[in-house]
Amino acid sequence: MKLTIIEQHENQLLHRIELQGKIEFDGATPSNNDLHAELSSKIKKEAGLVVIKQIKNFFSLHEAAFTAVAYSNLAAKQKAEPMTKHLRKKEEEARKKSQAESESKKEA
Repeated sequence: MKLTIIEQHENQLLHRIELQGKIEFDGATPSNNDLHAELSSKIKKEAGLVVIKQIKNFFSLHEAAFTAVAYSNLAAKQKAEPMTKHLRKKEEEARKKSQAESESKKEA
């Protein structure tokens, strides 16, 4: 996968960098997680501060355009990003898993 950042704009009001770029790939379109990891290493930000907004595939080409934002800190991300059903469910599952692990450690 080859990642190219076409446009980078700093939004000082929301404490983030807004990115637009292009990905060239072989096979299937890269997942959000793949793009997330690649982008965070390219711009040298923590993985938790990068949010992929959109991946748009070009018909019959092995290319896609993406839109993403990278926040400067976690507080700015939590303030600006909406908490969707999907994210709430993911957070709740992680909380249940950690509680189950802590209970199993107490029993042992």
